[in-house]
Amino acid sequence: MASADLNVKKFDGVSSEWLNFIAVNRLQGNIEHGYDIVIGPVANDRVYTVLNMYEGGFIDEEEAMKRMKAYRLADQVLFHTVKALQGLRYLTTVEVPR
Repeated sequence: MASADLNVKKFDGVSSEWLNFIAVNRLQGNIEHGYDIVIGPVANDRVYTVLNMYEGGFIDEEEAMKRMKAYRLADQVLFHTVKALQGLRYLTTVEVPR
């Protein structure tokens, strides 16, 4: 399956669109968004602390993004559909030393 056949949403770092996407997902729980794959910053515990303040009205969107941009957030790739998972292919196993 070619990646062109998949509906991929990529967030390039912290943005208003990303902030609202994770806020809606958190409030509604796994919303139907129509994307096969979503790529973007990990919404970790530190992000959720800021998100709680934003959702509670204690800070506005601009302040929330300013705080989140101060964090070093790793990107993640989420496969949301069976169609997306069918594009994966096993390559190899690597043992990580303890």
